[in-house]
Amino acid sequence: KVYGGNREDQAFDIINTQDSGYLVIGSTSSFGFDNSQMYFLKLDSTGAIQWSKSHGGTGQESGNAVIQTKDGGYLGVGYTNSWGAGGFDLLLVKLDSSGHLEYEKYFGGPNWDFANDVIELDSNVFVMAGETQSFGNGGKDGWIVSYDANNQVFDWNKTIGSNKDEGFKALTQDYTDGFYAVGIGFQNNQSDEDVMVGRFKENGDSLWIKFYGDTLNDYGSDITILENKNIAITGALSISPD
Repeated sequence: KVYGGNREDQAFDIINTQDSGYLVIGSTSSFGFDNSQMYFLKLDSTGAIQWSKSHGGTGQESGNAVIQTKDGGYLGVGYTNSWGAGGFDLLLVKLDSSGHLEYEKYFGGPNWDFANDVIELDSNVFVMAGETQSFGNGGKDGWIVSYDANNQVFDWNKTIGSNKDEGFKALTQDYTDGFYAVGIGFQNNQSDEDVMVGRFKENGDSLWIKFYGDTLNDYGSDITILENKNIAITGALSISPD
């Protein structure tokens, strides 16, 4: 199946939905304003379109990840530069099960801040992972942000990083109340990137941060927890010729 209009449309995440269909999130320049918008596309089990929604302003928006929430709706995260504190800000959009907008929130500082993944820890309590240039130790840092929809507040944000460029790409819940995050980091201030994995408590405090890789650039792009409570990571590993 191919979906889109007469301009640039991209998909960045897809999930199975409770009704045996699919929900796709990405960006569109075909629907909404002429610029890039966060785009939701709901499909049935055969791939037929049930509904689509675009969200954004006169700047640039994109959706990087989506989940079906415990109330049956959908929550997408990404970035915006139509609203917020400056540069790009984290963008969070909540839809009901029919695609109607429930709320739209943004959070960040004066520079570039992005959300790359999201999980729902408790009902209406969401944790996002991404990267920030507004907070932390300089450059880009790995960024963990919590939004409490019950109280309509971003209740905490935490950074992991050095003065180099780090970031988190994906999240997964563990078997307790916490979660894991994976992305890119620098071990012991080395010059090459490594896979960076962190385990966090429910409040965002880190239990440990570990790095994996060779002497060249490596990164982690996704993470999942297995039935035996081990974790599996996908990404890219640069193997030196020797």
